[in-house]
Amino acid sequence: MKILMVCTSWRVFGAEAMSLNILSGLRERGHEVVAVTSTWTDGEFGRRLVSLGLREVRLPMGALVLRPSPRGLWWTANALAYLPSVWRGFSRLAKSFRPDAVILTNPRQGLLLYPFLGRRPAFLIEHSDKAVNFPNRKMYRLLGRKLANFIATSDQMARHLSKLGVTPEKIRVIKIGAFSETKLREVDQVAAARGREAGDVFRIGIAGQISAHKGHDCLVQAAERLKARGRNFVVEVFGSGSTEYVERLKGKIAAAGLNGCWRWMGYESDLSRVYGNLDVCAVPSCFDEPFGMVAVEASAYGLPVIASRRGGLPEIVVDGETGWLVTSDAPAELAAKLEWLMDDPVRARAMGDAGRRRVRELFTIEKTAAEIESLLRGAVGGANQVS
Repeated sequence: MKILMVCTSWRVFGAEAMSLNILSGLRERGHEVVAVTSTWTDGEFGRRLVSLGLREVRLPMGALVLRPSPRGLWWTANALAYLPSVWRGFSRLAKSFRPDAVILTNPRQGLLLYPFLGRRPAFLIEHSDKAVNFPNRKMYRLLGRKLANFIATSDQMARHLSKLGVTPEKIRVIKIGAFSETKLREVDQVAAARGREAGDVFRIGIAGQISAHKGHDCLVQAAERLKARGRNFVVEVFGSGSTEYVERLKGKIAAAGLNGCWRWMGYESDLSRVYGNLDVCAVPSCFDEPFGMVAVEASAYGLPVIASRRGGLPEIVVDGETGWLVTSDAPAELAAKLEWLMDDPVRARAMGDAGRRRVRELFTIEKTAAEIESLLRGAVGGANQVS
């Protein structure tokens, strides 16, 4: 099949990593894929497409912001100003490439490209938990008229789509793999090389977008408790976020006396450098994660994961088996589970090994691509029969 995938690409976070995995997985199954991205980007998504040998077409797609605010109105006005160029570019691409199916990765892309939906089977992979309100329910009902299916990345996301007015028969749950089976063999080598001796500094990692909703404040408070108990540890923070929030977080870290055990690692595209030397990965999200790619990545590297008991995270982390689930925004509980792992490295290692096995069973790129292919083929075959 020929597949167009319209991707968010401003920066590479969890949703963008999922898109790259899907694109590479479908290509490996013999499909011809093209990534449609926005000209407004930091360039990292495009660089990764090049490294994967995937074709990219950039269009000036802006952001339609439904909530009223000066900044939102500016973004929406900018998107509408460039809309004729987007339509011309997408029309040319559709005529030259002649895709069998189109995959969207953001509902607002569907609004921008609405005139082109319905001409061929189109799908939306839903990565975010949009607020359940009148504008969003209206948007999803509108998209439901044109889309063949909504692909939910977790059972939690499927339930949320139902609240937004998507009919159950249009929802399919496909969980997104983090690594190919070939890459997992390399990951195994990194995990096997990890060693920890008695007295070593315990390394706690948190990765991804640095933002209040990701639970960094909770981790600061948990670390403050660990320091008060004389624990020997460091917190390594991978990722990037708004300057305003990071500066506010740095103030809290300094006030708690944690500067000596808090390391800002920045954005790192090489995941072996993120997870290869950690002892545990914390995912203390304060919102309903639609999926939780960081939890999958960390588990693949043999790390026990401590995650919030909300959103899609309980579908990844098995409490007491591959890590621990804790109450969201409960620093005392998070600190207690971190101490448990510090005190029982044998059990911690066993949890990490169980997580690795779970990833290989449920969260490979090959499995994801096969399930998406099956869904697309069913819709494309049905469309051909109708035509």
